[in-house]
Amino acid sequence: MISGVYKESQLPEFFDKIAPLLERPYIVWLNAEMGAGKTTFVREFLRYKGLSNQTPVVSPTYTILNEYLIEGSWYAHLDLYRAEENFSLEEVGVQDRSYEGVFVEWPEAAPRHEVLNPTHSLSIQYNETLDDRSYSFDQL
Repeated sequence: MISGVYKESQLPEFFDKIAPLLERPYIVWLNAEMGAGKTTFVREFLRYKGLSNQTPVVSPTYTILNEYLIEGSWYAHLDLYRAEENFSLEEVGVQDRSYEGVFVEWPEAAPRHEVLNPTHSLSIQYNETLDDRSYSFDQL
């Protein structure tokens, strides 16, 4: 496990620690309360990997899937908070590409027949008073 407390501007230090553990393809389950910083983590990680600051990275709460192409590699960001019993990963196109990495918010909301098995898990706890977050990253 790799863990630490970081402000948003310090996330590249955390990414330097976890990036060597991410072998393609990887699936990271993001575990945190609403508003704790799951999308912030994904945005800053994709920027760390080379995504332009001009490319918006927003929560896929309503679209379920956002995709990003960075230097020839595809990344997926899923938010399964609104997944319903008839939800299908195939319908949103997850099987249509070979991804370098997939980040899944609210993985526990997916129906059992539509689970993306994680290679890693990230837990985030937000400390509003100090405006920082505690991160715990596990390789599964």
